[in-house]
Amino acid sequence: MRLLPLLFLLAPQNPPPKLPAPAAADLEATKKVIREGFKVDYASRSPDVQKRLSERLRDEGLKAKDPSETFAFLEEAREVAVRGGEVELAVGAVDALAKRYEIDAARMKTKALDDLKAKVKSPEAAKALAGAYAEALEDAAAAKDFDQALGLVPKVESAARTAKDEVLLSRMRERAKELREQQAEHREVAAARKKLAETPDDPAAHATLGLYRCFVEGDWKGGSDSLAKAGDAALSKLGRLEQAAPGEPEAQEALADAWWEAARQQKGRYPDGFRERAFHWYEAARKKLAGVPKLRLEKKLEKLQEETAGRTKHHAILGYRLKARPRGALPLAGRWYQVYAETPGTREEAQKRCREMGGYLVCIEGEEEQALVEKLAGQNKVWIGGLSGEDGKWSWMNGQPMAYTRWAGSQPNNGAHCFGQFWPGQGWHDIPSNEQDRYAAGFICEWEF
Repeated sequence: MRLLPLLFLLAPQNPPPKLPAPAAADLEATKKVIREGFKVDYASRSPDVQKRLSERLRDEGLKAKDPSETFAFLEEAREVAVRGGEVELAVGAVDALAKRYEIDAARMKTKALDDLKAKVKSPEAAKALAGAYAEALEDAAAAKDFDQALGLVPKVESAARTAKDEVLLSRMRERAKELREQQAEHREVAAARKKLAETPDDPAAHATLGLYRCFVEGDWKGGSDSLAKAGDAALSKLGRLEQAAPGEPEAQEALADAWWEAARQQKGRYPDGFRERAFHWYEAARKKLAGVPKLRLEKKLEKLQEETAGRTKHHAILGYRLKARPRGALPLAGRWYQVYAETPGTREEAQKRCREMGGYLVCIEGEEEQALVEKLAGQNKVWIGGLSGEDGKWSWMNGQPMAYTRWAGSQPNNGAHCFGQFWPGQGWHDIPSNEQDRYAAGFICEWEF
């Protein structure tokens, strides 16, 4: 059966606007009341008491109606978690703050983790710390603070070495290279914007900015206008053709041909983007054609897809070769995602489908990724890439630690040999491997390139 992505779920949804952080004086007054109300727990030196206190403060903050109270409770939850050496709770409190307020999440998270570092003794705790530092790194990268992100790489690596996490160390080497490339790109774009402010018709600056607008910002109108003024003849042609926004299938196919040909000549950062744009225009043309012209165009699409999927890389933990993401997959922080409504029967079958497409079941490593999973799943239950081993401990199938969790209610409660499933409106559930047939679900695949 052909897998059909739920494209209608990919429509953008605007999150509520974030609030400014409360004034320091108001915040301190509220914190004083909180500490007084929980003074017995604050005074305790028991790690269990401190953990429960952090959880209670977090829960009170999430229930509070007053924004200043919410902020104060969550900050206190973070500070108590840091004192108690609770990595997951400290990071979770920062994530909850970042979701609601205009704060520098990466720096706040890094400060908490730096304070936690001295309390981390076991390899398990070091693995959680490494995962949390990696999450802070991605927060900084998403905010385009590449200096901060690159500064976090050694901290991730140090914790990963303590945890003997060779997979994360390998991933950091690759990620550091990507970050340096993104940093260089960011600087080039800033220089191009400055150049155009001084010399509005500079062709090289228009080429740099046009590509960035199209393939990074998704601004095809502004990007096409810049590309049309580029000094490179092929880019200038593409810009002019895009400006025309062709409606006839012949012109759309010609524009797709031009993008594909340019992709083969591209030496820079965006050959995959060029091919994606070729797909876009071939698809637009295909919908308007019939008979032999449609069959001829579908042959082009097949050939283009083969060319894109021809790139692979071996995954050390999964033990098979990953392939390039499919057309239409949704991007987030250097990964790509697609949801499938088909219910394959078992988690193994769902993973088999993901593997055939070159990816794996989604491994949720932070708040943003969880939010995307919720958006993609809609009202459908979906298999995710979490699993528990012989000892009942949970991890992600791609080798990453389960530093972030979103379990529902009393979950997980089934012990060893279970698989993760996301239930809308509830969170993650653990499904025993021998009871999978009772829990039909769709699935979400993740791709690394």
